[in-house]
Amino acid sequence: MELQINIGLGNNPFSYEQASDLATAVLSAHGCFNIESRKDEGVYIQQEEDNVVMKFNYEGEYEWMYNKLAALSLLMNQECIAWHIPKFPFGNEGVLVYSNTHGGEKYTFDINYFKRFN
Repeated sequence: MELQINIGLGNNPFSYEQASDLATAVLSAHGCFNIESRKDEGVYIQQEEDNVVMKFNYEGEYEWMYNKLAALSLLMNQECIAWHIPKFPFGNEGVLVYSNTHGGEKYTFDINYFKRFN
């Protein structure tokens, strides 16, 4: 199944290339394939920031994916990483995967802010 993620670069210690390479390495090492990445503009909490926009295929357990995205979120100094499954029954649904150390307010996924990989 195709999955898509958005990773913010606003306070990320990694450049687009570094963040993309790191996420690709983690995902491909754990069974993800057909991984593509691009840079795009985005908004998080009314603040503009560039994003790493990725799409890839994954046939494993979603709990594993959730945990890997939470770990990437922590490693990349992100509050969260947006995760969307385009062919999910309700096409506009997704989740914000927060790092395990995030203690602040948690927002709800909004497809209007998600940058889709076309």
